[in-house]
Amino acid sequence: MIYNNIKIQNMKKHLIILTLIGSQLAFSQITSNTGAANMSDGLSLRQTDIKGSPFFIDDWRMGSVINIDGSFKDQKELIYNLFNNNLFLKIGEGAKDYMSLEYKTIAGFILYSADKTQSFVFTKISGNMFEDSKDDEKFYEQASPQSKKVIVEHLKIFKDPNASGWTSSRYNNKGGEFNDISKVYVLAKDGIYYKISVKEKSLLSLFKDKKDELEDFIKNKNIKIKDAIDLVPIVEFYHQ
Repeated sequence: MIYNNIKIQNMKKHLIILTLIGSQLAFSQITSNTGAANMSDGLSLRQTDIKGSPFFIDDWRMGSVINIDGSFKDQKELIYNLFNNNLFLKIGEGAKDYMSLEYKTIAGFILYSADKTQSFVFTKISGNMFEDSKDDEKFYEQASPQSKKVIVEHLKIFKDPNASGWTSSRYNNKGGEFNDISKVYVLAKDGIYYKISVKEKSLLSLFKDKKDELEDFIKNKNIKIKDAIDLVPIVEFYHQ
């Protein structure tokens, strides 16, 4: 009897893991070079009391996909699951008419805001291009669509209030929560990306070989560094 209870508890654990990382299950259902069938587990959340969202933008947005062979899927409806690192393509009007694009075939993609006044450009970068070498390549947002010298790593971290025990929040009244984490990297002259704070002091510490020139540039251009995009003209000037 004790053995059966442990077995049931382990099965419940596995169900939770599959719900949260449904895209891994979905990859086993790949039916072609461009996608997969039956992607509902990777796109929707079954537990309604979970706070936050695993998606970069919480609804379908028009965008484009750039394949590694140089071809495009243009003006398509897309949604990006940051938690699973899955990009979904809408292929019809039905609730389940979508597919997961196969990660290894994609070089990058673009998502547009609802009013199409803003674009979010993601490019795939190898893990060995970072100071703290990463295991895999993944998608990073370009702080400016015109430059890859300042990039942002967007992450979704799931916090389960019941993670210390075997019972997951799916099976009680305490819901989990997705939290946003962003990291900013700039490209140095050695061709490596370094993580910095979005502050003048942090940037100048990395680019200390041209500290005086950069300070003058920032002052003359009246640049106020508040977001990652504010770093772009400074980093571009440094690389000239």
